[in-house]
Amino acid sequence: MLASYFTANEIKGSPCPKCLVPMTLGRILPEPSGFDLHTFKCSGCEFVKCVAVETSAARPHPSALQAPG
Repeated sequence: MLASYFTANEIKGSPCPKCLVPMTLGRILPEPSGFDLHTFKCSGCEFVKCVAVETSAARPHPSALQAPG
């Protein structure tokens, strides 16, 4: 199952949608488009959830953001 884009903090410690057991991170695969693919697995029912997480390199640095002049 591939979920929408989230931040890593929103994913950490999230429960399994089927049995509510906390899911554990199984692996992280880099994607070429500025996202990493995080794969989580439930130790209770073996449910797998894949989430695309934006990498810090893809986010603009706050100092690079300027108000329109």
